[in-house]
Amino acid sequence: MNRLALFAAAAVTATHDLPAQDSSHTSVGCYFDTASFVRPASVAIGLAPGWRVATLNAEKPVPQFYLLVAQVIREHYLAPKTIGLPLWARTGMIRTDTLATVGHGFDGTVYFRLDDTGQLADDSIWVTTDSPQMNASILGAIRRADSAKAFPPPDGDVRRDHGRIVLRTVNFDHARGPVVGLVRLSVPILDVDRAARFLNHPRIHFPDYESETGPGDDITLQFVVNESGSVDPGSVRILQGEYRDFARAALSGLAGAKFAPAQVAGCELPQLLQVQFRFRVSQF
Repeated sequence: MNRLALFAAAAVTATHDLPAQDSSHTSVGCYFDTASFVRPASVAIGLAPGWRVATLNAEKPVPQFYLLVAQVIREHYLAPKTIGLPLWARTGMIRTDTLATVGHGFDGTVYFRLDDTGQLADDSIWVTTDSPQMNASILGAIRRADSAKAFPPPDGDVRRDHGRIVLRTVNFDHARGPVVGLVRLSVPILDVDRAARFLNHPRIHFPDYESETGPGDDITLQFVVNESGSVDPGSVRILQGEYRDFARAALSGLAGAKFAPAQVAGCELPQLLQVQFRFRVSQF
């Protein structure tokens, strides 16, 4: 396992006032003592090979070049002074998977291309976490590394793949594969009295295949359940999955799900969930 633990540091601040509600349940909202429910949590974010590479089989392992690129990004990384998070990102996350995801809106993909000399092939750089400050800090590191001509020329599979670089942000402390440490954050977490929960079991349709022993898949979805118990459609993200048909089936099932929202001191709050849908073919 390749693990480079060298972290920058940043502070996390709130960008959304806690809701408030008076005794008559008017639109004033809900009041409670925030300090009684908030605790600091240390979150270490690292860069690891993206899903499209991490799922290669043992005969075709993850290219070491991806780790070299991640190390170069780390060497040119400057942590933002503060990182703002919405309320749902600071409410303790619920999960049913075993992925090394970060949570709190920091899960995302880093994508760009290098030419044969190791320079950026074009201006298309994607960083897809839910934190604009985190995205800007990673984007800045990539551009500084490019200006310094610090990226090595692609080789092997990466060169044959047109220089595509795909990395993902992971929880460094829980990662089980190659990872490069990037930044450690202290996040103010709001502990809930009651977590968001399913009120019904989603009806999942197993995709049709010509073979009765067709492929299975694990699809992990991330989404926010808002104060009314509805899924925020703009928050839905696929964190893991290999087959498009299974991903569509999971998304369709989620669309029909009903939830009870998270609560603190009787106040409904938005909460981030990561739910894994497992598709398997029974063999007799």
